[in-house]
Amino acid sequence: MLPRQKITPDGHWRLGFPVNNSQGLACGPFVFVAGQVDLDSEARVVNPGDLTAQAKNAVAHVKTVLAGGRADAGDLVKLTVFYVNDGEADEAALIDHLATCLGPVNGPGPAITLIPLAGLAYPGMEIEIEALAMRDPNGPRLPRAAAWDP
Repeated sequence: MLPRQKITPDGHWRLGFPVNNSQGLACGPFVFVAGQVDLDSEARVVNPGDLTAQAKNAVAHVKTVLAGGRADAGDLVKLTVFYVNDGEADEAALIDHLATCLGPVNGPGPAITLIPLAGLAYPGMEIEIEALAMRDPNGPRLPRAAAWDP
């Protein structure tokens, strides 16, 4: 079995109740990022009801966890985005905003799955982002490829 490294950045947001988890896990070339949200270290939603601001903070938290696994946004291969949608959300605008928050990547960006929901765990919470990245455990970035790249 490959060795696993739990990723728990100092000062990171918390759920507000004790759990035995970490914000991420590095194992071989994989860095798994647990659902990142717009909470603070006291389990308060920082930007209640503001999808754009929450998405920016959630992506920043994803990047922090990736750094703990010796990876960055350029290593992302998959994002799963759970977001509150009452039928009015502009998904194309959300994807564009997420791309802006991630910044430039060499080659194709990560696959993104949007999952609309009626609500999330905390009142005012609008988005949660899970991520998967891959990087050579010895440091070099792995080559990027896409099955479909317009």
